[in-house]
Amino acid sequence: MTPALFALAVAAVVAPSCRIMVIERHAGEFVSAQDTKTVPCARTIPPSRLRLDPVTQQAMARADLQPGEELGPVHFIDRPIVVPGDRVAVMARIGHAIVQRSATVLQSARRGERFFVRADDGAVFVAPAIGLHHE
Repeated sequence: MTPALFALAVAAVVAPSCRIMVIERHAGEFVSAQDTKTVPCARTIPPSRLRLDPVTQQAMARADLQPGEELGPVHFIDRPIVVPGDRVAVMARIGHAIVQRSATVLQSARRGERFFVRADDGAVFVAPAIGLHHE
């Protein structure tokens, strides 16, 4: 008789991970993965402190958020905030003067990235994707 070989697979129990804020965000401001850090979840899940902005599909703070505040099990999707063809206002601040130019986006960019734009006069230059301001 040949001995039988049995393998036992043990499923690892992985504690759910949650996010806490590492910087302050005010109500209505965008919240990204870079604004948070991953931690083990507490016993109770806090009520949702974020909402999905319908225009940008980005997470936005429902109320003021402080460093250390738990958000619960949140998954951030890092979507571009500008895509080719978008019209943007590019602003430069030099001392107290602010210069603003209208431009067309030439490549997608996420918050914090730099991207190329074409100004109305045809000039192509790089602009930073800092964020969007909604009225």
